[in-house]
Amino acid sequence: MNNAGIDLTGAFIDMPMSDIQRMVQLNAITVAELTRQALPGMIARGGGHVLQISSMAGTGTFPGIAVYAATKSFVTHMTAGIRLEMKGLPIGLTVVETGLITPTDMADSVLSYPPTRASFKRFALLLPDTDVHKLAAKTVRAVEKNTRTVRMPARAFLFPMLTNLPRRMAEILLTGVPRRTDS
Repeated sequence: MNNAGIDLTGAFIDMPMSDIQRMVQLNAITVAELTRQALPGMIARGGGHVLQISSMAGTGTFPGIAVYAATKSFVTHMTAGIRLEMKGLPIGLTVVETGLITPTDMADSVLSYPPTRASFKRFALLLPDTDVHKLAAKTVRAVEKNTRTVRMPARAFLFPMLTNLPRRMAEILLTGVPRRTDS
């Protein structure tokens, strides 16, 4: 399970490059490297499952979380590409995209920036806090059934559905195209 992530909320224009680099390094590059290192062993053992923790922010962002949202979009889209490469192999990949989970240090950070707090307040009916117990149960079932994605809250389905539509269309168009040169 890749649950690496940090959010340093604030206006992009005011954000020090060191904060941007820190988020990109942990949220994107570290997740990519850990995934890259895990896959060969899974293939050698004849199976495995990669669980990536992403965010609804990767499909629809708010002011103050531009870099965080971009890194979570990276995780979601990278995993979709890897899934295409692993097609036909006994390797499962599931992405978990959640809304805000409170109380957490990350939620406190996100809500400390007034424009982000106002955005979450506006979206409160669509994006209620994520129930961690329901999320855990749904995630376990998703891994057991090799489900592509877990999204909570479920009522926010429209954001990722519209964002993922072009990728799903590409997957359909790529039916029959070799995924890897060694398979």
